Amino acid sequence: MAEARKPRRTRVERGIYRQPNGKYAVCARRGGRLHFRTAGVDLTGARRAREELIAALEAGRVPASPRLRFDTVAGWWRERFEAKVAAGERHPRTLEAHLYQLEQNRCRRLPRGGSARSAQTTWEYC
Repeated sequence: MAEARKPRRTRVERGIYRQPNGKYAVCARRGGRLHFRTAGVDLTGARRAREELIAALEAGRVPASPRLRFDTVAGWWRERFEAKVAAGERHPRTLEAHLYQLEQNRCRRLPRGGSARSAQTTWEYC
C-alpha cells in the first residue's frame, strides 16, 4: 500500500497557509493564476501580507517572482565589482580572474537559450 503523502501546506484561512517549516504562505488569484508569497511566522503579518498582495494585483503591479536566476545575480555582482575596481578598492586583475572563472563555468550555470527574464544579462549563452 502506498504511503500517504504529507501535505506541503495546511490551510489556516482563506488565502493563508502554514508550511511545514512553520512559516505562512499567502496567495491571491489574478487572471486565473495563483500568486504565492512567503509571509513569515506571524499570522497577523501574514494577513497584512495577503492584503498587500491583493492590492498590488488589483493595481496591476504583479509582484516580481521571488526566484532569482543565476545570471541575474551574477550581473549584479559584476556591476558592483566593476564599481569597486573603478574606485580603486579592488585590483583589475582580480576582476579579470573572477570573470575568467565565471566564463569557464557559464555553460554549466547559465540556461541555454534566451528568455525574456534572462535577456537582461550582457553575456551570450552557450
